[in-house]
Amino acid sequence: MHLATAPISAGLLRDTEGYFRALTSYREGDAAPIIAAFADAGWFAAQSGMELIDRLVELVDEVQENLS
Repeated sequence: MHLATAPISAGLLRDTEGYFRALTSYREGDAAPIIAAFADAGWFAAQSGMELIDRLVELVDEVQENLS
């Protein structure tokens, strides 16, 4: 098993307008949109992070095979 830090910021930056709307709502007293934005960003980060790690493992295996 490989561990990595999930890139939450990458998930938030997929929709900057939505993120800024959520921040505005938070500043106005409504926390629900920012909580949802972070939850969605976390899900995206976890999925994309796992895909990246899987691909990196594949590449390392390919390089090791080529060096053998």
